[in-house]
Amino acid sequence: MKGFLIKVALILHLASTIIGCNNNCICQISYGYTYACSSCATGYIFFSSSLSCDIPSNCNQGQNIYNGICCPIKCLGFCKQCNVACKQCIGPTDQDCLLCSSSYFEIDNRQTKQCVKYFNNYLKSSSQNCSNCNYQYIICSTVTETYSMLQIDQTMQNNQNYCQVCSCLQCQSGYVKFNEKQCTIDCDQVGQNYEYNTQTNSCQCQAGYNYQVKNPYNKKFDCTQGYGFGYYCNDQNQCFQCSDNCIACSDAQTCTKCNNGSFLWLNNCINECFPNLNIVQNTEQGICECPQGYFLQNLQYPIDNLFKICLIPLEINQIEVYNYLMISNDEPLPQDFYDNLIVFTFNRQLIKEEYISFSFAIDNQILKIGQDYKIISITQGDKNIKCIVKSNQNCRIQNFSIQVQGQVVDYKVSNLILVSQEYGKESWPFSSNITRTNDFCSICNNSHYNKLH
Repeated sequence: MKGFLIKVALILHLASTIIGCNNNCICQISYGYTYACSSCATGYIFFSSSLSCDIPSNCNQGQNIYNGICCPIKCLGFCKQCNVACKQCIGPTDQDCLLCSSSYFEIDNRQTKQCVKYFNNYLKSSSQNCSNCNYQYIICSTVTETYSMLQIDQTMQNNQNYCQVCSCLQCQSGYVKFNEKQCTIDCDQVGQNYEYNTQTNSCQCQAGYNYQVKNPYNKKFDCTQGYGFGYYCNDQNQCFQCSDNCIACSDAQTCTKCNNGSFLWLNNCINECFPNLNIVQNTEQGICECPQGYFLQNLQYPIDNLFKICLIPLEINQIEVYNYLMISNDEPLPQDFYDNLIVFTFNRQLIKEEYISFSFAIDNQILKIGQDYKIISITQGDKNIKCIVKSNQNCRIQNFSIQVQGQVVDYKVSNLILVSQEYGKESWPFSSNITRTNDFCSICNNSHYNKLH
């Protein structure tokens, strides 16, 4: 009983203390023996940080301050901060917006709006004279062109920007429905060869005009008896113009035939092909293609901003070894070079993917890489790859195993010899009268990458 009296006294003390310390706050006791300010006197505003009412400041006329936020005076101290989606809100909830924040978009056309994000892409609202609107999505880049014949996208992709538009379920009084989605004042505004259906209160094509073809000049859809070159039609016989210079297509992104002077390449029409990538013009068929004997290769590393190139199959023309025992005027060696230079010559230059994947082994049934010899460096030339190899002994070579992009080729050789560094140093005085060059040293210093084993 004594404990109960102490608890009641404590509650009464808290209540009197609150009211007494700030007479502008009308307080009440809350469950759990805490207190809350239920309202403030006229001209005062509630601050949650101090749980008290105080005089507002630094706000425009007609506003009070609430936790640093200016609110209309009519809120009487109970302003809630707007949801992050709202730039301005009016209530009763924090999501009833007047204006949307940056990157948020309207999804209603009432006096108050909800603001949302969709796939972090853009949305756009339009009433379209609807009395009952079902908001749906359309690719934003097509809004201005296809707005009068709205194409609802039912399979939205993350890589597209979608705009939200109104698909009308019911038109406002005085408006006529067309396309089963939109409203107009008069059928003549929809396009040519429409008529008014009194039973459905809608615009429809006249009998015999079964196609709705988009007019490229006024962007309206005219009812026609057919459609010409350069157009494609969807399942509802709504027809749209193909892309520029395209005279036949299955949809807006897939051209199948270009007009004269243009060439088809990857479903698009271009003015010229890419001869620097061996992609040449076929003027008879109006396409870009690989020459005979070439194949189209996808690139991981683009060339001239393209990810495709036409190539002939890669072949090894020859392999040569140069050292003090096998000196040639074709590949002069620098002074103080005692190792082996191996030159792999191909029928064409390797693309980057091929060069990065290039590797080789010497007589791999007999010699061990890293034990009997080491590959010091690998450098790409025009149609060759030059490698510096250090050998632990003199040996005659019979076979190279060459790997490019996972494919291995065995290449038989004869009369090629690797020399050890010791032998090269011993042989240097006897070959000092041979003309040499220092240019070869750049192979060691400027190679694209070194492979050490």
